[in-house]
Amino acid sequence: MIGERLGVSRQAARQRYAERVEQTPPTVGLIRGRDLDSALTAALEAAQAEGLAEAGAEHLLRGLLIDGVAAATRDKVREVSRRLFDYPDALASPPHAVFSPEAQAALAAAEQLATERTPTCAPVVTTTPQLLAVIATNPGSRGRRVLNDLGIDVADIKRLLHCYINIPRTAFGRRTRRGRPGKKQPDRCSFCGHARSETRRLVAGPDVWICADCVARCGEILAHPTAAARQL
Repeated sequence: MIGERLGVSRQAARQRYAERVEQTPPTVGLIRGRDLDSALTAALEAAQAEGLAEAGAEHLLRGLLIDGVAAATRDKVREVSRRLFDYPDALASPPHAVFSPEAQAALAAAEQLATERTPTCAPVVTTTPQLLAVIATNPGSRGRRVLNDLGIDVADIKRLLHCYINIPRTAFGRRTRRGRPGKKQPDRCSFCGHARSETRRLVAGPDVWICADCVARCGEILAHPTAAARQL
């Protein structure tokens, strides 16, 4: 894989890098990003404030909306949740809230999604995009029902999160076809995985490529950094 990435033979890569690979410590297991930890804490606090013993997927959705413009949407999510779901009477002295089975399943699915989309040479870090992708793409989840009630286009969420839910990864994070040993694979965009072609030009960076479509997408995000939050 190293030889393929550098465009050299397998033997040359082994002679130069084999000793370094053998000395590399094993990667750690699953890691939760700080943004995800903050979202999970906020979800539990939201359930606790309502006197509930369990935080559901709708509370996870509220936990994802704790910063910036998106924070204004939390009240809307709370109103819709109270209208859609039959909550038990608030406890006078509720115990420390825990995640419901549905919320635990969503978190486990997010960790699995992060595992499948992370190169094997890197530690698996589960972040808020994976959790949002799981909630939004599960038609039966309480979080998805809230999004539907708010009129959120789930297709837009999928489009914004396509790097996290649609692109299969190889050991180095590229989508490639296995070829003959020593044969150089076509250059591909490091973001969307599409190969260079006459209609798709690539711009080279430090060991990465980016196509014109992804450049345009980056321009839109930089020009309107809170567009996704406003949609929510």
